[in-house]
Amino acid sequence: MIRFSANLSTKFIFLVNSFQTLQQSFIAGIKQTPCLLCDESTMNSAKICTPCSEDLPWNPYNCKYCAHPAPIETSNFVCGECIKAKPPFSKTISPFIYAFPINRLVQEVKYHRKQYWLTSLCDYLAQYIEQAYSMADMPDYLVPIPMHKKKKRLRTYNHAELISYKLSKKLRIPVQKHILKKVKLTESQASLNKVDRLKNLRGSIILNLALPAKKLEETLKNKHIAVIDDVMTTKATSELVSKLLLDAGASRVDIWCLARTPKYRD
Repeated sequence: MIRFSANLSTKFIFLVNSFQTLQQSFIAGIKQTPCLLCDESTMNSAKICTPCSEDLPWNPYNCKYCAHPAPIETSNFVCGECIKAKPPFSKTISPFIYAFPINRLVQEVKYHRKQYWLTSLCDYLAQYIEQAYSMADMPDYLVPIPMHKKKKRLRTYNHAELISYKLSKKLRIPVQKHILKKVKLTESQASLNKVDRLKNLRGSIILNLALPAKKLEETLKNKHIAVIDDVMTTKATSELVSKLLLDAGASRVDIWCLARTPKYRD
């Protein structure tokens, strides 16, 4: 016979409360949220519904070095520019082509402080990265492209750093944001071709000499580094930074970015 006692009552209350907690957790887990692009309900982790996600300018076929969109559906494609001069970095991960609406979303993040878009975009980027490195070792560190202190003061944050920390949380790779330093305030790169970008960038980014030499050596020597940026356009910044890191002892440099700009745009 069951003996009703205070102990049983206590246990019963505990079980009821536990069930309520589990029920609330279950409901919260399946709760739908509005799509950030069309406002329809979705349960996708990126908070973008499936139809909208399918309409994004994906970059599935691209140059194996610089991620430039390939003209046809093919693997192991190498663009003409990388055939002519192989870049110093080993590969580029870029899930999107820099076209509508991705170009608008990146601009909203950079110029209008709408950082919440990075949560969705970095979710897609992290998925691409995990797939790309499923049979290979992940990098040892993430190094964001630096921003000049005056520009950072104006924008209040460095978007490349924000991307780095979101990826770090998802992929469990530490960020080394002080390795590189932007020492020259350059004009906007948006309207410049590669030759002008190289002139604009010359001497603007250096290794952070304020760090102890031993710290730099320990961080970079024989290390695999992923450089983080928002968009790759002409490769000028990526090539400059990759050479700096490789000359300092890094064994390999990869580039991770949200989007890749096609060479020819309408």
